[in-house]
This record gives sequence, C-alpha cells and structure tokens, in this order.
Amino acid sequence: MKKMKILTAFLTAITMTVGAMGAAVYASQSSPVDVNEEFEGIMGDVNYDGVLSIRDAALIAKYMSHPEQLTDAQISAVKAQGDFNGDGRVSVRDVSGIAKYLDKQEKNKNQTPGSTEPTTPSEIITGDMNGDGEVTLRDSYIMTRMLSNEEEYNLAAADYNGDGTFTVRDPAKLVNDIIASGVLGEKYKQPSDIVILKGDANLDGTVDLADLTVIAKYDLSSASYPFINEVAYINADMNSDDAVDSTDLSKMINKQLSK
Repeated sequence: MKKMKILTAFLTAITMTVGAMGAAVYASQSSPVDVNEEFEGIMGDVNYDGVLSIRDAALIAKYMSHPEQLTDAQISAVKAQGDFNGDGRVSVRDVSGIAKYLDKQEKNKNQTPGSTEPTTPSEIITGDMNGDGEVTLRDSYIMTRMLSNEEEYNLAAADYNGDGTFTVRDPAKLVNDIIASGVLGEKYKQPSDIVILKGDANLDGTVDLADLTVIAKYDLSSASYPFINEVAYINADMNSDDAVDSTDLSKMINKQLSK
C-alpha cells in the first residue's frame, strides 16, 4: 500500500507538471479525443494527430496515473505508440523523453545560427570543470570529487586560484567567491553553511516525496523548473555524475520505496 501511494504521488506530479507546460487543456477535456487505431505514425504520437506534442506526453502520464479516465481506444493507442524511448514498455521515461525532445527542439529553433560552445584550449574557462560555460558551485563539487578520487583533470580549468597546481585550495576559493557574489542567497554566509544532503532537492533539510516532485519537474523541463540554487542541483544529482536526469529520478523512487 505504501509503495502504491508513493508511485501514485509521483505519477500525479508528472501529470501536473506536464499540464503546467501547456497540456492541461488536453488532459482535462471532458470528452476524450477519438483516435484512429489503424494509424501508423510517429512513435510517441499517442493521440494520432500526426505530430509529436506535449499533449502526447500528457496522455501517457494520464494512462499511468488514471487509466480509468481514458477510453479503450486511447488506452490501445498508448500501448501501441507510447514507447517513445524504445525500451519495450510504456513508462514515465517516455513522458520525460517526449518533454526533453520537445524542449531540445524549441531550443534548437531559437539558437543563433553559427553559435558554438567553447572547444579549444584557449577557450577553456578557469574553474569550469563540467564545460557548461559557467563557473558555479557544481564545479567546486566536481573539483572536490576529483581530488578525493584522484581522477584525471584539466589543469587549465582546475587551477582556480592560479598557483599552477590543483589542490583543495581551488574548490575552497571557488566556493568563497560564489558566496561573496551573493548568488546562493542570504542563507549561505560561509562554506560551512553549505551542507550536501543527497535527495534534498528543495533544501528543507529532509528527503521526501516533495523532493521527488522537484526532480521530476526539472527532468521534464529544466528551463521551466530550475532548482533553487546550485546546492539543490548537487543534492538532486543522486548518482553524482554531474547531471540530473531520469537515472536520478529512479534512484529517488527506489529511495522512497525502501523507507
């Protein structure tokens, strides 16, 4: 019973998030949309309108959380076309995959032609350990991990304090500079204030379903649902691979189910 409640809460969060992204109009329609069961088209296009849209993600999410609200034709359509990521089953990962695909398509559409990411050594930003073009607390976290595990590193990026070596002084200076800039807010006055608690994505000091919802929203659309700050991002990165994605969602679900 407890496991069912956790999964239901998670799927409800996914459905609500997709709705906030623009699919609520479709998901809340009183009269379901008719579908053509003989239609063969784009994988993920579960409403058979010929295009992949957020409405398809909403229909898959509703199928997982409230299948009783769908017609037999809609359920058949989801089963036939809902496996967007091709893993052999229809799951929350397909909802997330569709949302990510659409978000990427939108970003590509708005991207300035000819723009490129830094690739040459001369363009490396000191302190930017993950190569995202910014120096943030995430990079300090990566520095610390690399020092602890004796991982390979790029000295041009890692030598934040400019002394020609890579030591604990580099992430320490980075953290101090970030705190001094005020980007983390009034809560953090010194490095010791920053406590990493894996799973605590909303920074309330506990790991629960509320954190699962925060991570689920970010996984659906990082642009629409960013984390509070870099500490929250690091906490949400459950497997410490410097990315928050469906793998971290799975770990959070398992963590909640094991309680």
